[in-house]
Amino acid sequence: MHLIQGNRQFSKWKGSIVDSVAGVFLAQNVADNLSSSAFMSLAAKYPSNEVRFKSTFHNGNGKTSLEESSKGHSNNKNRWINRRTNRNGGKKKKEEARYQQAEPILTRKSKNADLKSEAITWENIRTLSSFINPKERSDSTLDAIDWHAVHAATDEKISEAIMQRGMDKKLAQRIKNFIHRLILEQGDVDLEWLREVQPEKAKEYLLSIYGLGVKSVECIRLLTLRHQAFPVDTNVGRVLVRLGWVPIQPLPRGKKLNFLKTYPDVKDVHKYLWPRLCTLDHLALYEFHHQMITFGKVFCTKSSPNCNACPMKAECRHFASAFTSERVLLTGPGKKSSENFDTSLAPLDSTWHADSSQANIVSYVGEPSNSQHSIGDHQNELITYPALECIGETNIEDYGDSDIPTITFDPKAFMENLLSYIDESDLSINDTDLSKARVIATQEVPLPKLKHIGRLRTEHQVYELPDSHPLLEGLEKREPEDACPYLLALRTPGNAASEEPTKEKRESCNCDGTQNEVDASNIQTVSGTLLIPCRTANKGKFPLNGTYFQVNEVFADEESTQQPIEVPRVWIWNFPRRTLYCGTSIRAIFKGMSTKEVQHCFWRGYVCLRGFNRKTRIPRPLPYDLHRPINKSGKAKRSSQD
Repeated sequence: MHLIQGNRQFSKWKGSIVDSVAGVFLAQNVADNLSSSAFMSLAAKYPSNEVRFKSTFHNGNGKTSLEESSKGHSNNKNRWINRRTNRNGGKKKKEEARYQQAEPILTRKSKNADLKSEAITWENIRTLSSFINPKERSDSTLDAIDWHAVHAATDEKISEAIMQRGMDKKLAQRIKNFIHRLILEQGDVDLEWLREVQPEKAKEYLLSIYGLGVKSVECIRLLTLRHQAFPVDTNVGRVLVRLGWVPIQPLPRGKKLNFLKTYPDVKDVHKYLWPRLCTLDHLALYEFHHQMITFGKVFCTKSSPNCNACPMKAECRHFASAFTSERVLLTGPGKKSSENFDTSLAPLDSTWHADSSQANIVSYVGEPSNSQHSIGDHQNELITYPALECIGETNIEDYGDSDIPTITFDPKAFMENLLSYIDESDLSINDTDLSKARVIATQEVPLPKLKHIGRLRTEHQVYELPDSHPLLEGLEKREPEDACPYLLALRTPGNAASEEPTKEKRESCNCDGTQNEVDASNIQTVSGTLLIPCRTANKGKFPLNGTYFQVNEVFADEESTQQPIEVPRVWIWNFPRRTLYCGTSIRAIFKGMSTKEVQHCFWRGYVCLRGFNRKTRIPRPLPYDLHRPINKSGKAKRSSQD
């Protein structure tokens, strides 16, 4: 996966635990681009109040003093105690009524009906921490949102900020009740002490929060607390079952894995998987998780997975099932079964067995070579299929960099996997059926155009800008850990962008993009839009370590989208030119891509799903100039952007 999807190793983002809890609420049952935009909108409406830290923001050791905040914490707690003791006051009764209406977020959940649920108070777990009276809090753990302002806002105001995500009213109430109970129990909105308690205690406390299940808690532990954990959601569970890494009970005779609609419960998958992963350290678990969620979005989608481009198809049980099913699809239409098969997990000691009884099939495939492979003679006609695709054989512009790895398909491993599946499924495969099995030919990738418009994605040629480029004057500096540079997308195709400038004009431009004393009016210009790295746009601070975004994701600057920048060609000509893939979602962008195209996007390209207003910091819809979605009828969608 790393060779195709690129680097997914741990790179620390800033953010607090409270941010991550709210981020998990917003991420449940929705696409990452919608949940991340919802959090960005909430952060734009209620930005963190950094003013209260300004007086002691830098104290020489890179930390922020919170003495004033600590005093505020103490005062808040004293006020809370006073409210509790004043039982006869009308204000107290009003507060109690609000608490009773709030969701019971700090009540331990138990499946055993005989055991009474036991309240977990802030003091019970916090006393186990060495973080009892925090005097300092590093800049990397400050909140991205002013949660006190969120607590003071009405549900309607919070709902307006996250409306585009959906379920806004329910989530607004859930977030506000969560903050409300933290203030009730602790006197302040702060969960940073969870970093100091034992992992099991932190897990126990997080599970007590209303709205957080095992998967959500494991996400917070792995991505924010950096514990040894591995979250398993429906997407990860589906991928693991399809690959055969999590065995399931044998399907009824004649039923195919690739037609399976329901998969084992994620709790059972996690129970099976965790004993096999618990010896890995946090860094390995983090990378594995990040690769798996990307793999599920790009290749192994719920419907219509891109099996032909999948780098794991040689050992994939789902692909082996689809391979053998082609004989049925090619001979005529069949009825789709609506039966619900038993998809419970197989016994823990179950393994996949390969039998040599079907070994004669291997002879039809032959040994791998650089030419076409003969499968068999069908009615005096030689049936052949092209050599399975090998990354790097087709020349593509900007593919010449030696650090892009070469991926080769292993036909031997695929045939072993295929024969194993045939034997386990008790299928009857003859020579004719095998010769009809579909293997998609490797497609030649054309040289990139300045702009290529597709139904699901639009590809633009963009220029990588160095940090010292004059176009970036007045923009925020890139975050130190941000691997993505600022980009410039050309908006005016034609000779002005494609013609190479003269030698004299190239010499008038320094290597860092600055211009010497030359009459700028005589230099040919092009129009362009700036693209901002997502990490820099969020100031390096986001819930769950920024895993909502792709590592190569950028935002379209709204200002330069509405008013394109006029740029002298010599300011950009010497800089690397890359491909920007624009679409409505990651799944849409990568749908139907070949393995080479996916690898090129992650290793030498960028993706863009939304716009961004640098002044308000509110995410905006993707401009139609970058990508215009097409509906099913083939017509461009119309909106207020026209």
